[in-house]
Amino acid sequence: MIKKKSKPKFNVPNLGFMTGIKSRWRKPRGTGNKKRRKCRWAGKSPRIGYKNAPAVRGLHPLGMPEILVYNPNQLKAVAGRVVRIAAQVAVRKALEIEKVARAAGLMVVNPRKVVPKEKKEDKKEAKKGEAKPEAKPEAKAELKPGEKKTEAKKAEQKALAAAQKIPGSMNPELQPAQHTKGGSI
Repeated sequence: MIKKKSKPKFNVPNLGFMTGIKSRWRKPRGTGNKKRRKCRWAGKSPRIGYKNAPAVRGLHPLGMPEILVYNPNQLKAVAGRVVRIAAQVAVRKALEIEKVARAAGLMVVNPRKVVPKEKKEDKKEAKKGEAKPEAKPEAKAELKPGEKKTEAKKAEQKALAAAQKIPGSMNPELQPAQHTKGGSI
């Protein structure tokens, strides 16, 4: 078996330098075009020397010839080939082609990925069955006459810390003991 030759990626000049230029190939036609003049730094251009040997031309990388299939009837007399389902074939017929190909022992290169649609009734039932998240307990301290807003906020934080039991909060009972500069007492 003869292996196919590797060839470079042929791109238009200035690809990667200008944002509006797409990755594609167009023959350079300008009089000053560096790629047409075959400057080495401008990249490779397609030439006859990149052509593969006649024995491997048109083969799939697996080493077998490919066949493009539009309906299951075309698979009746096919053997030793790789099957490619045409792009314009709908899902139902494509699944039928895959089934016939598997039965014949053929490999399908582009099998269809089918995601089953959910019915509207199933969606409604799923929404009804969902549990709503529980609300967090909020303990708001009321502002007593003569008390400032900051003191009310501290009282509110204390109440929340006590409810959630978070260490290191504003509650001095929950905070770890602090060391003094002088050493031991």
